[in-house]
Amino acid sequence: MRPLRPMRPPDAPAAAPRWAAAAVAGGLAALTAWRLAGLALGDLTLTFDEAQYWTWAKAPAFGYYSKPPLIAWILAAATGVCGDGEACIRAASPLLHLATAAVIGLLARRLFDGPTGLAAAALYATLPGVSFSSLLMTTDAPLLLFWALAALFLHRALDGGRWADWLALGLALGLGLLAKYTMVLFLPCAALFLALSPGRRWRSPRPLAALAAALAVAAPNLAWNAAHGFATLGHVVDNANLGGAGPHPDRLAAFLGAQFAVFGPLTFAVLLWLAARWRRTAAGSPAALYLLCLSAPVLALFAVQALLSRAHANWAAAAYVAGAVLAARWFVAGARRRTFAAALALHLAAVPALLHYDALIGGGAWDPFRRMRGWDDVGAYVSRLAAENPGAAILADERKTIAQLMYYVRPHPFDAVKWNPGGRVGDHYELTTDIEAAAHRPMLLVTRRPDPEAIARSFAAARPLGAVESGPRRFDVYRLDGFLGYAEDS
Repeated sequence: MRPLRPMRPPDAPAAAPRWAAAAVAGGLAALTAWRLAGLALGDLTLTFDEAQYWTWAKAPAFGYYSKPPLIAWILAAATGVCGDGEACIRAASPLLHLATAAVIGLLARRLFDGPTGLAAAALYATLPGVSFSSLLMTTDAPLLLFWALAALFLHRALDGGRWADWLALGLALGLGLLAKYTMVLFLPCAALFLALSPGRRWRSPRPLAALAAALAVAAPNLAWNAAHGFATLGHVVDNANLGGAGPHPDRLAAFLGAQFAVFGPLTFAVLLWLAARWRRTAAGSPAALYLLCLSAPVLALFAVQALLSRAHANWAAAAYVAGAVLAARWFVAGARRRTFAAALALHLAAVPALLHYDALIGGGAWDPFRRMRGWDDVGAYVSRLAAENPGAAILADERKTIAQLMYYVRPHPFDAVKWNPGGRVGDHYELTTDIEAAAHRPMLLVTRRPDPEAIARSFAAARPLGAVESGPRRFDVYRLDGFLGYAEDS
C-alpha cells in the first residue's frame, strides 16, 4: 500500500470543484432534514439515559452525578424552544453531528486538500454509528463536535502560533470536558504527536494559556464535584471497573467487532490497516501522523479496557473524528473511487434501516430499539393510578424506572423519590431525593420485584393496585401508607 501523501501547505490547499462542494453540502443538509423528520414522525420512547438528562434539564446545575452538565444545558435550551416531546429532546443530536461533519471537512481540507475535505465530511456524516447516534440525545454528540474543533484549532495553533487559535483550543477543550470526560484523552494524544514530531518545541506561554482557558471553562463543574465528594469523577472510575477479573478476550472480540458496525466495515478495516502500518502511513506526512495520534491511542485504550473489564461500543467514538479524515485521505490519495463508493453505499444503507426500522425490518430478537419501546404505556398506566390516588408520591427502586416515570407519568412527578435503605449515593436520584420528604404522604411503589415484602415492612400498610406489562418489562404497583422508617432488613 502506498503511504499517504504529505500534507499540502495549509495556506494553499487544492480546491474541490464548486459543484462537488455544493452537492456534498446539499446532501448533508438533506440527510439532516431526513433525520429530523424521522424523529418527528417516529414513536420510539426515550431511553432511560435520555429521560434522566431531561430531568436534569429541568434543574440546570454545574454538575450531575454521572455526567458533566453540558447535555442538560443543551436540553434546557432545546425544550425551551420546542417543548418536551421526544423529537425535541433529540433534535440537537443530528444538528450537532452536522456541525461536526462541517468541522471535520475543514480539518481535512487544511491538512490535505478540498476533495479530501468533502470526502471526510461525507464519510463522517454517514457513519452507521452517527446514524444511530442521531436518533438519540447522548453526551457523544457534543463531545465529538468539541473534539473536532480542538483538532482543528490545535493544528492551526501549531502552524501559526496565534493567541486566538490557542485560546480557541482551550475553549474547545473546556466545553468538551463539560460534555464528557473522555475529552481529557485529547491531551495525551496531542502530547504523543509532539513527542513524535522532531523540532516542535515551544518557548511561549500560549499552550499554558490554552490549558488555563480549558480549566476556566471546566472550573464550575470541578467546583461542583468538589462540593459533592467528586461524585461524577468517582462514577467514571466505577464505570471503568478496572478491578474486574480479566482478561476477557471474548469482550475484546465483541468490542472490536462492534467497531465494524459503528465505523462501517470497510472504513474500520482501512483504519486498522493504516494504524497497524503506522510508520509507513505517517512516512513523510505530518498530517497522517497527526491523525493517527488523535485516533489510534483512543481506540487502543478502550480495546485494553474491553480486555481487562468491559467497554461499550461508543466509548471509542472520539477516535473516529480523526479516523474519518484518515480513511477519507486513503480513499482520495489512491484514487480508490469504487472502494469509497462502496463504503459510502454501506453507510447510506444504514440510514433508512435505522430511521425506518419498523417499516422495513420490524422487531425481532435483534431489535436495536428494544429498550426504546413501551415506556409510554407504563407511564399511562401509572398516571391513571396516580389520578385514582391523589396526593400519593411516586416511589421507585431503580434509577431507570424513576427517570422514565418522571418523564412519562402525567403530570410529571418531579417529587418522585428513590428507595434507598442503605443511604448510599450511587446515582443522581439517590443524591437528590429523600424519602423523608414524602414520609407524610401515601406512596405508589412501581417495581419489578416479584416480592416487595422487604419494602412493605417499612410501611404501616401495603396493598397491590395492579401490574402493567410492556414488551419484556413487567411492573407491579403498590399503594404504601404510613412510612415507619427503613426497616433494618430492607
